[in-house]
Amino acid sequence: RIEELLAVDSMFRPARAGEEAGGYHSIRIFYRTTIEGGTLTHETNESTDRACWWTRAELREIPLVSTSELGARLAYGERP
Repeated sequence: RIEELLAVDSMFRPARAGEEAGGYHSIRIFYRTTIEGGTLTHETNESTDRACWWTRAELREIPLVSTSELGARLAYGERP
């Protein structure tokens, strides 16, 4: 269940020299949510190869893509 909107973020990367395709622009929307049921599931044939819960201290010790890092910072009240 969505509790609150944390942030709307825009990310743009221009095309690089020699790239066949152009750059990209993405809009990332971050929500604080409450889990109401279901089972955390690994999706090895999809976009997520491992699903698990982490503490903030554990997250600081592993490499995160920029979207995950921003989401963790927002979830723990750290504003960019």
